[in-house]
Amino acid sequence: MLRALLHNVPFTIRSSFRWSRGFYKEKNEQKENLFAERANEKFLIESALKLKQTYKLDFLYSHSSAERYLESLTYLDYLVQLFSTVKLPENISFLDVGVKNWAYVEGVYRFLEKHAEQFNLKGIELDAFRVYRNFYSRTDYARSFIQHLKHTSFECGDVMQHRSKYDIISCFLPFVFIEPTLAWGLPEKYFQPQKFIRHLFSLLKKDGILIIVNQGKDENDEQQKIFRECFSDDELEIEWNGQMRESFFLYKYQRFGWRCSKKIV
Repeated sequence: MLRALLHNVPFTIRSSFRWSRGFYKEKNEQKENLFAERANEKFLIESALKLKQTYKLDFLYSHSSAERYLESLTYLDYLVQLFSTVKLPENISFLDVGVKNWAYVEGVYRFLEKHAEQFNLKGIELDAFRVYRNFYSRTDYARSFIQHLKHTSFECGDVMQHRSKYDIISCFLPFVFIEPTLAWGLPEKYFQPQKFIRHLFSLLKKDGILIIVNQGKDENDEQQKIFRECFSDDELEIEWNGQMRESFFLYKYQRFGWRCSKKIV
């Protein structure tokens, strides 16, 4: 009871108050020597340059912090890996779930811009009014990061109340254990991993694709368990699952990816 109260009250306050300081003004940082202390520095430099050129990241390169640039490269590379063998439709509606401040949005946007004739990109965040030390909220950051991106929107809300249909849904680092959910300040009632994953599949159009990225082998194993609890082999097509390449952004835990779709019976 006490644990629930400790997590419910702060979340309820910030969700109700909906604090906003306005657009966050990001300072550009130099991008040289980003991989100077990495063991595979040469590979990362060459790979980052290839992505920058292929996906037209020049604006991001000259208008972002080093951290946001690395994060955007990383998420762009996730999509490149996950869709490497997939022919994407010409028109794509794309929903990105649990985006926090959506610092990596440009990576997703440039991927769609490259591979689709037309697209709409929406990000949704449940805890959208969490405030940082500089008194900007996640919403302030997200809206500033997308202000120059066409056909892109950010929604403050619970995806479980969402009913629109999409060609592709992504969820990077979903909560599969209760402890991280509480550590990030979300009330326990929002930890319903089976219900959550079933709902995401319900939002897919015919032939739609769900992609998920987990951190660490334990979360990847738990994600597989959740899939098995939610769907039979006749309902779910796991088209790809495996370890992702080393990220441009240096994370503590290795990332694992999934590409899934509903079987058409």
